Amino acid sequence: WSSPPPDSDIIEKIRMDREGDVRLPQGFIAVRNRTKNETDLSAEAVREKERELFTTDPKLKHLKPEEWGIATLTQKIVDIQSSIVGDFMPNIKATLKQKIDALGKELQGLQHTFATPEESNGRYLEIVIKLVRDFEDTFTG
Repeated sequence: WSSPPPDSDIIEKIRMDREGDVRLPQGFIAVRNRTKNETDLSAEAVREKERELFTTDPKLKHLKPEEWGIATLTQKIVDIQSSIVGDFMPNIKATLKQKIDALGKELQGLQHTFATPEESNGRYLEIVIKLVRDFEDTFTG
């Protein structure tokens, strides 16, 4: 993408300043994509072209650094994902603790019913496998 047309209101769109603009809770991040002729450029060269566009273009240079760039967009995505995972982890821990406790009680109740150590180890392995499958099910839904 080259410079926006002189009559463009791209800055107001990105900042959601205009009446009737879509208001996204996470906002917008402007990025410069590679052109067809730039597919062989390194990531660093692409970042440099992006930086040059957003710091020298008469309109785009008015954007704050946190309003543009692939690096900014990537960090925003990481922050959102971290927040979601952070919110989800206590539930996972509680579910796994309940399952471990239940399987532990089951294992304790079976300790004295096996004739050989091999039978005991086999049942223990079955319980561990069940725990692993339950753990996988918790993450895959």
